[in-house]
Amino acid sequence: MRDVEIKRRGNSLKIGVDNSYITVNPRVGNNLGHLICWHGRYNLGDKHNFIDRKFFEEYVSDKDNEVYCILKVYLYDHSGLALSTTPFNDKFDSRQIGYIYCTKQDLKDLGFPQDDYEKVETELKNEITTYNDYLNNDTDYYYYEITDEDDNLVDKMTGFVNDNKIKMLKEMQQFADSQYHYLFNELIRIEKKRESCL
Repeated sequence: MRDVEIKRRGNSLKIGVDNSYITVNPRVGNNLGHLICWHGRYNLGDKHNFIDRKFFEEYVSDKDNEVYCILKVYLYDHSGLALSTTPFNDKFDSRQIGYIYCTKQDLKDLGFPQDDYEKVETELKNEITTYNDYLNNDTDYYYYEITDEDDNLVDKMTGFVNDNKIKMLKEMQQFADSQYHYLFNELIRIEKKRESCL
């Protein structure tokens, strides 16, 4: 999404990429999954005390009733790093480097339903995608800025990820003062119209 600015009823809304935003490792904080990796050159995933894959697999088999979902994690290492939960079609530059898993207790702690395996699996895959973007500095963070008729700044917030333009605009709108929601509604209307023409 390029920088966008609209002016309605004397107020102006600007959306743009925040080049000053400092990215934080997404593995720090509340993640559903535990990302356990082993690699000789890279320190990837979460901190752990598992010496190797065999030791980890024994741990998981002992905790079989507690582990809810576990996925293999693969690394493609060639002119950059790429992580995935499915194998890359390259036997020379890729291999399995670990696992991402969650327990029933993790689900309970973070409020995930225990009866929707597909949702949990999707969340773990999304965590890998987010971490992959972080490793490759692929995530742009966006801000919104609202000014009044005298160009005084009245509201500004940053840190929004544009994985879907309309979704991002709605998320921004939730944080803005309700008196400026009409500005976001107008941008959403324009974006929907633009998408329908594609």
